[in-house]
Amino acid sequence: MITRGPIIPWPPKPAPAAKPMPGAGTLLALGPGGYSVSAPDRGATYPHPFKPSLSGLALRFSRGLVENREPTIKGVRIGGTATAAQPELAIEAAVANAAGESWCCVEVHPDAQGELPAESKIEIVHTRTPRSLSPEVGRQALCMIVWREGNPWQVLPIVHFNLRYARVLPPAGSGAARHVFF
Repeated sequence: MITRGPIIPWPPKPAPAAKPMPGAGTLLALGPGGYSVSAPDRGATYPHPFKPSLSGLALRFSRGLVENREPTIKGVRIGGTATAAQPELAIEAAVANAAGESWCCVEVHPDAQGELPAESKIEIVHTRTPRSLSPEVGRQALCMIVWREGNPWQVLPIVHFNLRYARVLPPAGSGAARHVFF
């Protein structure tokens, strides 16, 4: 006598899919169209000093300090004043170097002793190189601008903190002064 085992349907039914589980701070809802996930918006970003903001062919910077003084653009403090709006730094494609890069830098003009008295100039400029070629002027890059076809394509912030400055004089007859930002 021949006995048969249970009849197995072919093809076999797939195993049930695992039910998705919500993570911390998320809501998972099952509707007629499937699952829906709700999550909170991304957290607020840190508004770091000297944060660049591009608008057309001009940059604005969030407030930042060099030796506890706010740099200027065209004589106006970068955060603006009670009577003047926040200034914009005009940028030009002609300033970009052969690699298609230009820089926005803070320049300091120390006195003969290397100090930054109240009357010394601290300004933000748009330039071809982040290095200062003059021993009388210190320069620190705040951001790099990448250009494509004559338009600013990307702005890469460099400085994320307030700056301190020191001019280091070399021993007599051994080179030029160095400008140090920290």
